[in-house]
Amino acid sequence: MEFLRFKYINSQGVACIAEMPAAEAEAKKSPQDWLVTFDLYKKGEIPKPTKTKKNPTKPLSDFPFVSPPPAPGASNNTSPR
Repeated sequence: MEFLRFKYINSQGVACIAEMPAAEAEAKKSPQDWLVTFDLYKKGEIPKPTKTKKNPTKPLSDFPFVSPPPAPGASNNTSPR
């Protein structure tokens, strides 16, 4: 038996998940009848997303200088040893 999952908002305005047989999902019903059917096959409520607080950021005023790596075989020390 094949089951289909639906996300819907019930009459109280809460987002929920329903899982019902595919044959039941093919029926023609009014919107109110669908809400009753979804409530019968309800699996649970979808948790509300939590709002996260953004950390304050400080804009950079200048690009930080990073020296490139030395080229292979090149030496910064020109004095003989």
